[in-house]
Amino acid sequence: MLSDAEIKKTKYLLSLRENHFNEGIRNLDFTGVDLGGVDLHGMQIVNVKFDKAILDNANLYDSQLIGCSFNGTSFRRSIMRKSDIIDCVFNEASLSQADLSESKLYKLTLTESDLHLVKLISAKIIDCTFKGCNMLSSNFSQSSITGSVFDGSDLQHVNGERSFITNTTFDNVRMDHTSLNHAVLYDNRFQNVTTDNMLLVETRLDTGSELFRKARTVDLKNIAKENSQ
Repeated sequence: MLSDAEIKKTKYLLSLRENHFNEGIRNLDFTGVDLGGVDLHGMQIVNVKFDKAILDNANLYDSQLIGCSFNGTSFRRSIMRKSDIIDCVFNEASLSQADLSESKLYKLTLTESDLHLVKLISAKIIDCTFKGCNMLSSNFSQSSITGSVFDGSDLQHVNGERSFITNTTFDNVRMDHTSLNHAVLYDNRFQNVTTDNMLLVETRLDTGSELFRKARTVDLKNIAKENSQ
């Protein structure tokens, strides 16, 4: 049986959707509020502060998050599939096991955030910065990553198979045991990157093989050489 506090919370979460569904949630401050399990799918959320809020197990499927701040916010196991997340800031946020598959991430800044086991399958990641993030065992398969920066982040054991990565910087990043089988890497910058036991099967890239000397490779395709012929 639900306690009075749980009933009160449930009513509050339901009211958020009922009161703001048509016009969206705009210019509000949810700092420190427990919104765990809230259903905001299909809603537009603009210029809202969620600093230190709890959004664990939230349903944000097919939503739009624009200009929001998520400093110290927890999104564990939240559903954010097919969402547009634009010009938002995530600082020391936790998105562990969140599902952002088929979503579009545009001009996001993520600093010291936990994204291990996050799903970004078939996502579009454009002009985003990931600094000091834990992305261990995340799934980027079939995603498109362009114009982004991964700085001081842990990208070990990542599934990046069949992804397309271009004009992106990897600086001081660990990519050991990551799989980029059948992926395309073009016009990227790698500096201080480890690739021990990385999997590269029929991967197409324009980077010299020296970077991947400790990777396990099969039938690499050199795009630069293809284009020069």
